[in-house]
Amino acid sequence: MSYSSLFRMPTVMKITGRSSSITNAFINSIIPVIKPTEVDIKEALNILDMDKENFRCAYCGDGVTEWDHLRPLVINQKPTGFISEIQNLIPSCGKCNQSKGNKNWHQWILSDAPKSPKTRGIEEIHLRIDRLNDYENWRKPTTVNFESIVGEERWQQHWSSWKTVLKTMESSQVLATEIANIVAQKYSPTTEISTYSQSVESCELTLRDSVSCEIAEIEKVRKKLNRWARRPNQICCKILNKYLQLSHNSKSITKERLKSDLPELDTFDANFAQMKIISERNHAKIFEMNGDFVEVWSPVKNLVTAYHAEVSGSGVK
Repeated sequence: MSYSSLFRMPTVMKITGRSSSITNAFINSIIPVIKPTEVDIKEALNILDMDKENFRCAYCGDGVTEWDHLRPLVINQKPTGFISEIQNLIPSCGKCNQSKGNKNWHQWILSDAPKSPKTRGIEEIHLRIDRLNDYENWRKPTTVNFESIVGEERWQQHWSSWKTVLKTMESSQVLATEIANIVAQKYSPTTEISTYSQSVESCELTLRDSVSCEIAEIEKVRKKLNRWARRPNQICCKILNKYLQLSHNSKSITKERLKSDLPELDTFDANFAQMKIISERNHAKIFEMNGDFVEVWSPVKNLVTAYHAEVSGSGVK
């Protein structure tokens, strides 16, 4: 093993890579938080077969690090209407909370998502599901129609501010990329520098904001996956299917590993490049890079999971 194989470069920071955090902040900042009483907490834990001496993650049984929203507060960059209250909060460990994200807990807990209870081989999952079902039916959750309460004008002002912040991040990313390239050429002129130049080329930033672009891309992915499920010989379909096949045995898959397992694809590099950018003429953004490793683009993970289930059921490899 070479020394270079032990060294993994840090991932390049992207200003626009914080868009999801900004969106969540704009939503979470307006979500009501209702503090539970001691009686509320005791009753909640009792349903989950817990008490203060036996306090653990309701999903997997590990130690508790946080309380997770059983019903997500954010879906598709919009508030769901649910709030932070005891009947919508579940004691959770960090692994389960991060793995679940804003997925439906019924589907996630038995899914092959990384670090899900099923993936980690957690015992008595069905017993845990029964308790979670009881918890979900314990009290009717509060739902809020924000726009009707605050009025359309104030509601639109809030989302206009959100778009302004994201557009400022976009222009800042363009400038940051220019600065990074100038600095890189001075200090490492013969080395290929990994900068986020993609942000300049993708989405036609001068024509539309990243929010509408991302929503449009998600819809494009949905349509493409429906077609690919019926056309297993399509090149992008082969790349995705191979990635999903490899991911069963390894959670860290490099582009070179993926390419080496598809020697028959002469156009692998070109097709793969089109599967990790957002643009009018790309094939559909399925992947993103985390350093040297290929990952499914976060906003379409649920779509890819559903696609995987469909093609696996039909026998497509």
